[in-house]
Amino acid sequence: MVTKQLIENLKGKNLDDLREISKKLNELIEIRKSEVAWSNKSQLKIGSIVTVPHGKLKGKELRVEKINIKKAVLSILNENSTVKWNVPLSMIEIK
Repeated sequence: MVTKQLIENLKGKNLDDLREISKKLNELIEIRKSEVAWSNKSQLKIGSIVTVPHGKLKGKELRVEKINIKKAVLSILNENSTVKWNVPLSMIEIK
């Protein structure tokens, strides 16, 4: 409901105001992604079971193989594949 009210309020704004709002929103999104990534990184351990709600990995359980600065290397559980996925820490959901 709040989102609809915000959109209605934004419809009357001029282009410069909308650009400024967009810039601030993008900054907030980046800050939030960083917070989620650091939170995830502090909870992740090699061997942890995680999920990724995105694309080809959606609905699959994955094992953490390696933790890098901004991404983790994951492998799909219960598959004989040797494929490893580099996934941003902010996209990982810990089970």
